[in-house]
Amino acid sequence: MLMSLAADKSKGMTPAAENKEYFMRGLRGEQELCQMLESMIKSIPTSEGERQLLGNICQSSESRQYKIKQRIK
Repeated sequence: MLMSLAADKSKGMTPAAENKEYFMRGLRGEQELCQMLESMIKSIPTSEGERQLLGNICQSSESRQYKIKQRIK
């Protein structure tokens, strides 16, 4: 069912537009991940090790965001 919805949505889109939409969805997901991690760090009591782990995950996400933005340009 999801495949048919995606196919219907992409009808009439050029390959470049499909690619850009794909990367935009990935970028939004990465941004949401960072926001969620940052709110966890601020709102939940965590140990130093947990904060470092969450910070490292967010840092990796920011690297992916940068690379995705370069692909979209």
